Amino acid sequence: MFLCLVLLSLMAPGMDSPTGFLDGERLVAHAMGGIDGRTLTNSEDAFTANYAKGFRWFEVDLRLTSDGGVAAVHDWERYFRDTLGRGIAEAHRAMPVSREAFRSSPVGGKYRPLDAGGIVGLLERHPDVRLVLDMKDPGPEARARALRQLAAEADASPFPGVPERIVPQIPDPETYRMFESIRPFPSYILTLYASKAANEEVLRFVRQAPKIRAVAMPAFRVSPQFVSELKRSGTRVYVHTVNDPKKAAELRETGVDGIYTDFLAPGAGG
Repeated sequence: MFLCLVLLSLMAPGMDSPTGFLDGERLVAHAMGGIDGRTLTNSEDAFTANYAKGFRWFEVDLRLTSDGGVAAVHDWERYFRDTLGRGIAEAHRAMPVSREAFRSSPVGGKYRPLDAGGIVGLLERHPDVRLVLDMKDPGPEARARALRQLAAEADASPFPGVPERIVPQIPDPETYRMFESIRPFPSYILTLYASKAANEEVLRFVRQAPKIRAVAMPAFRVSPQFVSELKRSGTRVYVHTVNDPKKAAELRETGVDGIYTDFLAPGAGG
């Protein structure tokens, strides 16, 4: 019974103001959430399926196409393997495709792909949704190019409040400063999955950068002390990627605010 209560607390949809930052939100749909047992599609179909399940916070992976467009792609090797077949993936050596080629090729041969315009369109049609951006290209310059395009699309939207519902993830202070110089956003999430920064460095950075509203980390970096110190600094703590209800409950017991997940649904019990 205790485990069930913890899981219900972790998976309950947010009851606070929809304008608050992660108010009451325990779950973020990882790469737009899983669909048909598949992960990392970053597709419109995955968004639609998981929105229907109750998700309102979504993470999406972004990479640049060969001609500088923005594509919702986790990595090009997976894209080629799932969409065009393993042999083609090996032949292309995970090089990006053009914007038009990406738009015209369903992800996995089945799901609708998303570019910058498609991503902003989701926000326009769903005013209760927030999107967390994870720029996957290496280096601040490539990430900045993707952000510029998405910010331009969002700022051009005739719908009010679209840019304010975009939350960039940043891996380091350099990227944070660059993003702020391009287009300041109200909030950011510091992500630690590729970071070698010590806990003390992370704490110092979030204390100096009040726009860092949350820290997302892999489970191996979680400790009750680190979580407690982050929360004392006014920062929410999220863990990725968690699909095991028992693990989700254990993390909640350490003080973690929520998780990124492919398959755990809001409101589900365990």
